Amino acid sequence: ASDRPLFLVVAILAALAALAAIGARTAWSATAQWTAQLDGAITVYVHGAGAEDAQTAAERIEAIAERTPGVRRAEIASRAEAERLLSAWLGSDVPDDLPVPALVDIRLSTDASRVAPVLSDAIEAAGLNARVDDHSRWSQPLRRMSAAARTIAITLVIFLAAAAGAVTSFATRASLAARRDVVDVLHMVGAQDRFIANEFTRRFRGLGLRAGALGALAAGAMATGLQLASGGLGGDAARFAPAFALTGWDAMMLGLAPFAVAAVAAATARATVLRTLRTAF
Repeated sequence: ASDRPLFLVVAILAALAALAAIGARTAWSATAQWTAQLDGAITVYVHGAGAEDAQTAAERIEAIAERTPGVRRAEIASRAEAERLLSAWLGSDVPDDLPVPALVDIRLSTDASRVAPVLSDAIEAAGLNARVDDHSRWSQPLRRMSAAARTIAITLVIFLAAAAGAVTSFATRASLAARRDVVDVLHMVGAQDRFIANEFTRRFRGLGLRAGALGALAAGAMATGLQLASGGLGGDAARFAPAFALTGWDAMMLGLAPFAVAAVAAATARATVLRTLRTAF
């Protein structure tokens, strides 16, 4: 009965640590997916005096792009596609007389940072009025945001593991003090400190395993709830908040969580007992 408060505290810490680890994995995979799409493409915005001029220039740029090393495919986007991209700002009814730039969608077989300068120089040499967008203004902030999110999540996991170790150490010292007479008897009959430490290690390893299992189940339930909630996103919201989905890596982390908590609890208990026996007994 005296272990119940410690059991609940460790289970809560385990659940929070598992959620933080899942959050770090989610930030990594989502940003990798977004940046891969951005880095593998270039968009050329073609301007002209009229729609015909812009279309003609787009055709020339398409031909230039197909001759550029590193370009896998170049395709002129239709006006309907351009209007669809503008619909988030202008609505679905775009006036027919609105001058919409022609777009050339270029797919790459290498990094955009290598192809964009070469393509931009070729377009400028051809005397065409166009702007090359390598999407770096989007991908670089995404990378910084992902790195920050991963760092915070991993730091949180470390802090929670340290907190679990701290409460285990406190509980171990309290338990050892409450059983001082038992420890004295064991010493009198010849028990070594390692034997006493093994008993406490076994006890707290089992507690950590059970608490970690409960925490992993709670984290899995919360993550599943988030997955179900995010699956209902639709329309414009889905563009900026992609659906959250659990993966095999998440299942592996949840499966390993009880053993990680048990290892932390056991190691902390053993070190605390051995140190306390040497200094206070």
